[in-house]
Amino acid sequence: SVDINNGNKLEWVIDLEGRSIIRKESFTLLPGNYTIVYRPYKSTETTDTREKFIIINSGGSSSVSLDY
Repeated sequence: SVDINNGNKLEWVIDLEGRSIIRKESFTLLPGNYTIVYRPYKSTETTDTREKFIIINSGGSSSVSLDY
């Protein structure tokens, strides 16, 4: 999922849809600090859950790669 960091709490924004080893998704996000929470391909263990922190700035675009 993609969550926005509001103070000391996360608010859900959107779920990641891909279920294959190669996936590309495109989102339009407002500027802010975001956390992407995901698991590698075919993982079912909660211990495999990963987080990636990103900052979206106004007037630009960003590309994010997740380790699968």
